[in-house]
Amino acid sequence: METTNSKTAPIVQEKDQNQVTLDLMRRMRLTGMANAFEESLTSTYAEAMTPDGFISWLMAREWDYRSSAAIDRLIRGASFRYNAYPEEIDYSISRGLNQNQMERLLSLDFVRQGRISSSRDLPAQARASLPRPQAIMPARTASGRYIQTPQSCSAL
Repeated sequence: METTNSKTAPIVQEKDQNQVTLDLMRRMRLTGMANAFEESLTSTYAEAMTPDGFISWLMAREWDYRSSAAIDRLIRGASFRYNAYPEEIDYSISRGLNQNQMERLLSLDFVRQGRISSSRDLPAQARASLPRPQAIMPARTASGRYIQTPQSCSAL
């Protein structure tokens, strides 16, 4: 027996309650939470949890799903030239790559410490692969002469 109301969730018998809950989660675009709830129905993991622990677990899964989706969307939107991952770098080929140096660069500690203030601080080979949006291109005066970044910032 099902009663529908446009303002609330449908009232159904208990055997269908889980499916209705899953459908509502998906309609509300809570995909990560719906996947976690569906996983809990097929495993015994959730049986050992308290209700507040279960809700916390569902919320964490939704948060992780949305964070991952946002990163994937940003990567797609960045239009990188190559789909490469740091884990796939082969250091056995003689190219002058140092694995320790690459790991230090990938940690981005130099950015947090403010050690690289502009693209001029990067090696020429690294600068060549950087995107060149208008914001980081050298500024020109009305006569067409290039000016340095500090001068262009003071001109603003």
